[in-house]
Amino acid sequence: MRTTLRMAALTWLLAMTPFLLGQARTTAWVRTFTCSGNGIAQTDTFTLAPGEWRICYRPHGRGPFSVTLRDADSGLNKRLTNQTGPEVASGSSKGNYGIKSAYLVVHGSDDGWQVWVEHYMDTVDEWNFRQSQTPRKALERLGSWTGEAAEQTVTVQVTAPHWRFSHEQLGPGRLRLDVFDATGQCLLRACTAVSGIREAWIHQSGEFTVRISAIDTPWIFHIDAPVTPAGTQDY
Repeated sequence: MRTTLRMAALTWLLAMTPFLLGQARTTAWVRTFTCSGNGIAQTDTFTLAPGEWRICYRPHGRGPFSVTLRDADSGLNKRLTNQTGPEVASGSSKGNYGIKSAYLVVHGSDDGWQVWVEHYMDTVDEWNFRQSQTPRKALERLGSWTGEAAEQTVTVQVTAPHWRFSHEQLGPGRLRLDVFDATGQCLLRACTAVSGIREAWIHQSGEFTVRISAIDTPWIFHIDAPVTPAGTQDY
């Protein structure tokens, strides 16, 4: 009886092996990074694995709307979409060129937008991809600034090459923040009408001007940068 059951189980396993292997190696689009925001912002860096991938975007509100892929190592740019509006549409841009680490620069409306990265991979490739990702470095706070409802300008000096800008509206009014580099280029613009923390990244060092316009609300913003171990330099 046991021999018969074992033979039956072995026969079933052999018959199902092609199906099971086929299921395990089925390829699909797998989301590996996502970010949402409004106005002008840069995302955190993300990994682009060898093979086929695509950058997807979904704007809200009216245009203009643009998304640029920037190589974090070389600084080279690739414009993925540039819609003048007023009507703007969701879409995606495929690629397989040799960029390993990148981030997105998004110019959109105050109504918001969402961007995400997908890789075309099977379950084995996805597992290998997830395992290859190094843990994010811990962040240390470089400074915090607070204020009341008013027009205000703050100048900050940041030596870190990659840093996170987070801000929070603390009252029921409206808040707008713009961050400019030393050349006057706007790197971040965010408008909020509800409380909650908002985050974006800036991928350069130097002197920056933060312009705050607050109506009926106090505010706070923070600058945090990845911790760099002593004796090393973050590029």
